[in-house]
Amino acid sequence: MEKAKIRIQDRIKKAKKNQKPGKEFICKVDVKNIWEADDIRAIFPSSSPWTYDELGEIREYYILTISILVLIDWSYTEDFRSVFFDFNGEGGRRTDERIPYPTSHALAFLGASQQIFYDTQWQFKPIVIKLHKETYHQTVDASARLPFIEDEVVLGCGGFGKVHKVKVSRFHLEDVGGYTNQQEKELACKRFEFN
Repeated sequence: MEKAKIRIQDRIKKAKKNQKPGKEFICKVDVKNIWEADDIRAIFPSSSPWTYDELGEIREYYILTISILVLIDWSYTEDFRSVFFDFNGEGGRRTDERIPYPTSHALAFLGASQQIFYDTQWQFKPIVIKLHKETYHQTVDASARLPFIEDEVVLGCGGFGKVHKVKVSRFHLEDVGGYTNQQEKELACKRFEFN
């Protein structure tokens, strides 16, 4: 189990984009490529063996969750089935759809690991920038990760904000029709910071 866990931790670290502290992130499409069925079985043992369908469900709905748990070195991997997979309370299951959890208190079921899970989750759910026909200000949580691959280049400032040239990761720029970028895309981004 430890070898598989270390291998996954290394793969996650290598797949992260924008390696600067506080800016690093990883896209779901990259996370999916990291995991194999044998890794899930090895790291998250279960008293009743995982079926092929259950492994498919984990890859589809829990891949970010298990990646965070491995990265933070969660000690209770044998409890994954009961704590996450079979859990269906408090308004639903604890799938990747819940990420980002709104507060660390929402992760109380993780005990001593709740704060580190909360702090780490942002790396796994970079925001999707939404384009609109009219001027639009997209408000982003201060902890959220922007999907910018490279260092931002300041193009100018004024009007209470700075304009940066950025390169947006694939699938994180949504156009007016709801389609996301299939390739990395450069654009100008004006950022306003509020206290």
